[in-house]
Amino acid sequence: MGYQWWTLSNGWYLLAYDQWLGQKQVLHGLVTRRLQPTLPRWQWPEAPDFSLKRSEDFQRRLGLLMELLDIADWGAAYAAQVHRTTVLWNPPPVHATDLPEADGLMTDRTALLLGVTVADCVPIWIYDQALPAVGIVHAGWRGTVQGILEAALDILEAQGSDLSRVEIVLGPSIQRCCYAVGLDVLEAVYQAYPDWAPYVLEHRTQRWFLDLVGLNILQARRRGLRRTQIHPLRLCTYCNGSWFFSYRRGDTGRLLAFIGRLSASSG
Repeated sequence: MGYQWWTLSNGWYLLAYDQWLGQKQVLHGLVTRRLQPTLPRWQWPEAPDFSLKRSEDFQRRLGLLMELLDIADWGAAYAAQVHRTTVLWNPPPVHATDLPEADGLMTDRTALLLGVTVADCVPIWIYDQALPAVGIVHAGWRGTVQGILEAALDILEAQGSDLSRVEIVLGPSIQRCCYAVGLDVLEAVYQAYPDWAPYVLEHRTQRWFLDLVGLNILQARRRGLRRTQIHPLRLCTYCNGSWFFSYRRGDTGRLLAFIGRLSASSG
């Protein structure tokens, strides 16, 4: 299956890659819209424009999440997501009102939680146990076509990473079954990846559909990662409305994907 649910004491349901739970020095997960049945529905965050400005509601929920994860003493880093390829290495914890613009965050520090919000775009968790380092990437179609994942792997390699030891997990996102795209996306994919386009674009019912996860997998393969290092969860945000928010379905809520390094003494 590849994924596993786990719940926090307040009833929040989180989803994570099962092979990383309780086995490695990495804390990660996706805060979903799913709750225990007795709790009211809520959104993460309530403000649809979180990526452009910090909301008090987001900060309150993030603080609560960190308390529930028993990491209230950690710092937290996130950014204004702009669908480009900027990846920050060891970003400082967020304190200022103005957020840096970036769609990827990476660190070799412990006690720093990295987070991105998604609602159809692909959250990609990155883990290099040997370096060690962790990262999180927000990959929409624009960032994917521009190579956001490859940019993150390039930064890891520049820090001394051996990419043959890196693992990536591609989390819930809109899948090929539902991701109908227009001519602007078709042209961008064919221009950037003419050899790959037939493998990630499919024409059916008079429309074109994009395999966004597949395009990121191909990029990882181009950077030398083997199939055994790449873990696509293949859960569709559009199909599974009780679990995930979906921009294409009209939701204004967002899912929070996070990752951080635990110290050796924490394990």
